[in-house]
Amino acid sequence: MSRPETLQPGSHPEGVDRADTAPIGRHETFMHLKAFFLTAVGSATSGERRYHLWMGALTLVMLLGGYAYYVQLRDGLAVTGMTDHVSWGLYISNFAFLVGLAAAAMMVVLPAYIFDDVDFGQAVLMAEGVAVSALVMCLAFVVVDLGNPFASWHLIPGVGLLNWPRSLLAWDVIVLNGYLALNLAIPFYLLYSRFTGRKPEKGKYVPWIYIAVFWAVSIHLVTAFLFAGLPARPFWHNALLGPRFLASAFAAGPAFMILLLWFIRSNTEYEVGDSAFAKLAMITAVAAQVNLIMLGSEVFTEFYFFTHHAVSAQYLFFGLDGHNALVPWIWGAIILNLGATAVLTIHPLRRDPRWLMPACLLLFLAIWTEKGMGMVIPGFVPSPLGEIVEYSPTWVELAVTAGIWAMGLFILTVLARVALPIELGKVRSPYLAPSPDRSTSVVGGATPVPIEGTERPATSPSSGPDRPAPRPPPPGPRKSSDPVIQGILWLGVYLGLVLAPLAALVIAPTPPGGGFWWDVAIGLGFSGLVMMGIQFFLTARFRRAAAPFGIDIIYYFHRMLAYALVAFVVGHPVILIAINPALASYLNPFTAPLEMTAGTASLLLLLALVGASAFRKQLGIPYEWWRLTHLVAGIAAVALAFAHILPIAHYTGVPIIRGLWIVIGLTLAGVVLWVRVVRPWTLLRRPYRVAEVRPDRGESWILSLEPDGHTGFRFEPGQFAWVTLSASPFAMREHPFSFASSPSPEGQLEFAIKELGDFTRTVGRFTPGEVAYVDGPYGSFTVDRHPDAPGYVFLAGGIGIAPVVSMLRALAERGDTRPHVLLTAHSEWDRIPLRDEVQGLSERLNLNVVHVLEKSSEEWTGETGWITPEVLDRHLPGNRSDLVYFVCGPVPMLRAMERFLAELGIPSSKVHSELFDLV
Repeated sequence: MSRPETLQPGSHPEGVDRADTAPIGRHETFMHLKAFFLTAVGSATSGERRYHLWMGALTLVMLLGGYAYYVQLRDGLAVTGMTDHVSWGLYISNFAFLVGLAAAAMMVVLPAYIFDDVDFGQAVLMAEGVAVSALVMCLAFVVVDLGNPFASWHLIPGVGLLNWPRSLLAWDVIVLNGYLALNLAIPFYLLYSRFTGRKPEKGKYVPWIYIAVFWAVSIHLVTAFLFAGLPARPFWHNALLGPRFLASAFAAGPAFMILLLWFIRSNTEYEVGDSAFAKLAMITAVAAQVNLIMLGSEVFTEFYFFTHHAVSAQYLFFGLDGHNALVPWIWGAIILNLGATAVLTIHPLRRDPRWLMPACLLLFLAIWTEKGMGMVIPGFVPSPLGEIVEYSPTWVELAVTAGIWAMGLFILTVLARVALPIELGKVRSPYLAPSPDRSTSVVGGATPVPIEGTERPATSPSSGPDRPAPRPPPPGPRKSSDPVIQGILWLGVYLGLVLAPLAALVIAPTPPGGGFWWDVAIGLGFSGLVMMGIQFFLTARFRRAAAPFGIDIIYYFHRMLAYALVAFVVGHPVILIAINPALASYLNPFTAPLEMTAGTASLLLLLALVGASAFRKQLGIPYEWWRLTHLVAGIAAVALAFAHILPIAHYTGVPIIRGLWIVIGLTLAGVVLWVRVVRPWTLLRRPYRVAEVRPDRGESWILSLEPDGHTGFRFEPGQFAWVTLSASPFAMREHPFSFASSPSPEGQLEFAIKELGDFTRTVGRFTPGEVAYVDGPYGSFTVDRHPDAPGYVFLAGGIGIAPVVSMLRALAERGDTRPHVLLTAHSEWDRIPLRDEVQGLSERLNLNVVHVLEKSSEEWTGETGWITPEVLDRHLPGNRSDLVYFVCGPVPMLRAMERFLAELGIPSSKVHSELFDLV
């Protein structure tokens, strides 16, 4: 059926210009949200070459960090430099610094939102982006420091086993996640309001600003108390620790903001005034001075009267018993801190970018060193027993840290990329009505394009003087949820299910001789098995899962995934044998253990199943036999795969992993039971009867069905159903056909069926009164999903005219007067199915019908050959970019029409197609 509904610029009814305070209906809200999301995705994925190089470099660093984290998960925290003596290292050092960076956004948010400072208003969204990125990195560093990420659920109060509310760590997790939620919600509301052309209501966001200001202070104080509350670590027993945390944060945060805003001003059209830099620089200077004063106070307190509490400080600043790993770092940080603070304190230097930018960079690095390694590590040296064990990070820690920082910069870049065009006014919702002061719209965050269709002609090219002017139709069914968001969520569920079994590689003990490629091979096998099982879901026709995509896309996805599945499953033994050639002996069924033979048999069955499906028509396999063997072979392949993995104790001996596989197996069994028993039984209770079978042109038949003892079901015009004729619904003899009729209150159904295969050639033999069963409706190829379009263009080839006629019939019954265009492609005039019906509908609708014939007679004066861009250009109206297009026909025609429409400048979001070959 059609693709997921996507952005439709200019679809708002003409003449409507909403006031800033006008209410927005639920349907329109979903449309705006969808447009906002798609625009954000477009902005984040488009850009000049240097943008893609930057994002690519960050991605490579993240991949390196991901591999290092995999090594840490595989081998444990022993691969880090942390020990029982120094149990916090580079991870917690970065965590402590980033908490401050996140809290520093308050220094911009407070004057911008509360005191309406115009200068800070230019920087506030970037400050919110910095806070979000820093908080994500904070939580990531907490997770990697846990060692086992599956223990993180203990951090959830009331759910985990953490000692809450006594545990300060639990409080820290609460305030961090709460502050993250606030910094996501507030800027989203402001950007969304600007995107939809509405003025933000202060009552909806200002109270949350006050809460966020309080929360910003709390996240840093709670983190400081987390250190100060450890009784065995006297280095952190300091009343100034919390205030110093804040002072260093309010120095490093604005310093980073200055660097970021300067980069944005130098490389984008977003203007940040000099006064904003001057105010941020002043805040940075004052905070840096206070931070130095507090540092000096701590040093005086520790060393004026030297006590045993100063031993850690002695190690940090001067070394202890020959151990001095941190001495050059802390003194280097102090020198950088003093130099940067001096530059920021001198007014003329602070106003000169040539001095200001280096000073901010040096201050940022100095506070990162002083507050990270210089504050965390000395708390553990010496230990409570007086032992001195020094710490230095390993390559794993360095790579993981670099990967998390790259992730934070990646997120910050995406947020900036999305926010700046909206702030500049270049991006607005395409559902806004055109107005004199709003003449451009941006789709996908790309180049501004004019809004077309602001002055549409009263009639189409085929309209006559007796035709009324177009008017919007009665509203069709409105969907209460967004198919784009639904589709993304379902894809996320799919990826989650495929990746879930990989937890066995983390939880299960590492087998002897295991390594990276060994784990890759095992992961391919586990994921391949889950993909085999999900194939049953994809063909089970669950309407909720199929709705965002259309059942044809789901079946096409099923078909394409089969090839990826084969690659996964074949890669599993190939890699294992490449690592250890002796494993090739397991391929011999006479000597191999039973579980290995089961795996080999599963692989061979899978290859036979996919091969038979790919070449079914060439091999001449009847459809019914193929369906039966496809189901039986699929079940057998999955069952044998389970028999292969469950006896392998290395990965399934852990109870939680074994339980996971059992749940997966039972779920798959339930799906098969539903598809082959429950649903056929429900169909058996709601039979239909053949009302009429009549021949039509082009070796096609019109099949009419009427409900027998029930009222039938409602469907949307253009949808389709699976039909079983003169057989039990358990017999696996169902075939998919599109409705040719419009929705009927009496439940009557009509299908146009062309003789293309073994079954369709027998349709003419059925007689009225024979029993039939209908499983439907399915699909999203319908005008009812796009009710606000100014008109529709239908492109049909062969029997693909059937769902088009269904939609035209529905439009005619609703009294629709908008201009529509229908172009059909057929071999000859006398072989056009439903030709008389189309002619009658052209008299009831404002419909321009264009038949394109491959073979024509001398009397034919219409279009000949194929539907080409030139043919389309001749018959599409001037507002063609505003119309919604429906394409149905053979796959080659579908691909050609999509390409031709793109050449004519029709947005792909306006084109909806139906794959005509489901099996």
